Amino acid sequence: KIVPAITAEFLYDRTIHVDLPDDAEGIVWVSVGGKNFTGFVTDGEVLFDCDEIPAGQYNVTVNYMGDDKYVAKSIVFPVDFSKLYVNVTLQISDIHFGDSAVADIYSFKNITEEVIVQVYSGDVLVCSRSANLLNCEAHTMIEGLSVGSYTANVTFPENSTYLAYPNSIAFKVLKKECEMNITVEGRQIRVTLSADATGFVIFH
Repeated sequence: KIVPAITAEFLYDRTIHVDLPDDAEGIVWVSVGGKNFTGFVTDGEVLFDCDEIPAGQYNVTVNYMGDDKYVAKSIVFPVDFSKLYVNVTLQISDIHFGDSAVADIYSFKNITEEVIVQVYSGDVLVCSRSANLLNCEAHTMIEGLSVGSYTANVTFPENSTYLAYPNSIAFKVLKKECEMNITVEGRQIRVTLSADATGFVIFH
């Protein structure tokens, strides 16, 4: 049997490409970061998707199991799994005071991962909420905001495999309309307002 020429490279999208002779067949087994992947040789090559490997430096072991023509062969090479950038978008509509804002997060990559929505008033972090992506989307509620203007962004946790491309959205919490009911009884005018209203009533 022939000793095959075998090479492997780590691609930018966290895939490992294993290249063998065009007529090679059989199975390739890859081990990296405590995970094992198995693939079948097609036209002399195999691709392995390694999205689930945490960021870090690893040695990759590639084992070709051989076939009727080629003997089994193994190679080892180092890789640096940097965090993978993912394009995520955030949508939050303006609300009125007392209402809850709904943060809708959409990912352009189908991953199951926690995301964090951070809400700022100027440079001050007001609150953060988390949600889990499922089928490329996640949703979370933001309550208790005062009247004012806010910006929000979405990130991944510090220990995540992923990084979000820079993103932010502006939204406002508006004053709500006050309910007012006026009744006149003789010389007395009674004004009834929303239960949480404060301040002054001016008569003209």
